[in-house]
Amino acid sequence: MTNTSATTTNVRVIDLSECLADITANTIYNSEHNLLPSDIFEDVILQAINDLIDDFALDPHNYLKTHHQEQIDTIAHDYLDRDLDKSELNFYFGEHI
Repeated sequence: MTNTSATTTNVRVIDLSECLADITANTIYNSEHNLLPSDIFEDVILQAINDLIDDFALDPHNYLKTHHQEQIDTIAHDYLDRDLDKSELNFYFGEHI
């Protein structure tokens, strides 16, 4: 069975290779482990970041800063203000518009 309504999306990648060492160093800076080389903790910090991404995916509103939510609201408002066919709005929002 073929899904003819499939859409293509751009693959977006978060590359932590440039900042993982800094994040790890900052994480252990004020800890009892600050005299140890920070790179030995990079794997666990990467796991922690992955867990944060998972937590964000499950409850984004708990992690969004106010200005991010405002940007989302502005984008949604601007999108709805474009010249959309009334039937398209009904498809997304039903008869409540």
